[in-house]
Amino acid sequence: MFDEFPEPARSQLAVAFAEGRTRPEWCFAEGRAHLAFWAPFAGADPVIVR
Repeated sequence: MFDEFPEPARSQLAVAFAEGRTRPEWCFAEGRAHLAFWAPFAGADPVIVR
């Protein structure tokens, strides 16, 4: 899923996923539109939109 995002977002999403701060179901990519929700720490609800 994260492969659809351009750099540097792709690498940041991979790290955030490994740390439990994002989930694939929080991320959407269609054409040139990209939306990702991030959480400040593992287990938290997403609060930041990129």
